[in-house]
Amino acid sequence: MFHFISHLAVFIGYLTTICLIAYLVLFVLSIIRKDEVKNASAFITSDNMPILRPTPIPTASQQTPVDRLIAWIFSVRKWQVIKAFEYKDKTSNVTYVIPAGFEFDGASIPRFLWAILSPVGLLLIPGLLHDFGYKYDGIYIKKEGSDEPEWSTDISGKDAWDKLFQNVGDDINGIHTLNAIAAFGLYIGGFAAWNNWRDQKEPKPDMKWSIYKESDTSSSSVTSAHKEASSNNEQSKPVVKDISSNNEQQKQTAKDTSAKPNTSNTKLEEVANTTSTKSASTKSKVIAKKVPAKKPKTKTPSQASKKNKLAYELVSGTTKTTKVGVINENQQRVLGKIVTKDDSFKNVYKLECDNCKNVYGVKSTSVNKAKCPSCQEGKPGVDTP
Repeated sequence: MFHFISHLAVFIGYLTTICLIAYLVLFVLSIIRKDEVKNASAFITSDNMPILRPTPIPTASQQTPVDRLIAWIFSVRKWQVIKAFEYKDKTSNVTYVIPAGFEFDGASIPRFLWAILSPVGLLLIPGLLHDFGYKYDGIYIKKEGSDEPEWSTDISGKDAWDKLFQNVGDDINGIHTLNAIAAFGLYIGGFAAWNNWRDQKEPKPDMKWSIYKESDTSSSSVTSAHKEASSNNEQSKPVVKDISSNNEQQKQTAKDTSAKPNTSNTKLEEVANTTSTKSASTKSKVIAKKVPAKKPKTKTPSQASKKNKLAYELVSGTTKTTKVGVINENQQRVLGKIVTKDDSFKNVYKLECDNCKNVYGVKSTSVNKAKCPSCQEGKPGVDTP
């Protein structure tokens, strides 16, 4: 056993030395041929690359330093498709379409190989199509002459998606040896991911062209949560304005009522004598005083809000994943458990998406795995007060 370990160590040492020498040779060649490599044209242009948004890796919200260390070393950055990505296959002339909102972690490259092969490097687009196919075992396609994508299961099964990964890689990067090695790695180690998605039985995703509005890209835009809050405030303000405006109208009516007799008195002065005019004006003032403006009976804003809005409070959960401020693996932040006097929202939690700031409700059993229904194709949220 000792001899086997010693021989294995020697073999690893030789292999490491060979790889280091090869790397140094390629490094020197990269300096010599820098201009030729830099000025070469790519098969796919920048305009045709997928538009992706990185999702945060939750490290600061971890409970202990050990958890932060584990998240730092073993967590992999996920990327979200912001606008639907289209890729036209050179051989079949079929255009594959990945809807907006889909998340993936790039190509499945072992971490110790990231120094020479990044998960979002040469295998980014093959990895995007491959991960979508593994999850849903189907894909949207646009046939030649058609502008509307349609769901297709013509490509089905693990082997078929592994083959598509290799073919797309050959078309885009042209390094056939690299793509063959990567495809072989998927053939050996892809069963766990494939079986996991088959167990979850993900339904066909909706075809979304974009997960944000054009106004969201402006510097003056606000989050949807703030928009909802401001709209609610604006709806509550007119109650106070209506009360004040009604009071003003009543006061103005009283003034007009008291002012009208003065006009008639002026006319009487021209016709009757001074004594009758004085008595008429006196009577008119008494009448005006006897008819005061009626104050409208209105509810205060606080009373109206109590009637229209159920009182509740948000409290922290008892488990590690339901405590206030905890962020789950899909970047959904726990705002708290909803507690009401009538217990009408039992075991319902409010979550906020760290990506789009959408606030929604979920059951306690779904907090840890919840996805945003607005930007991550998650399940519709539970009604909340």
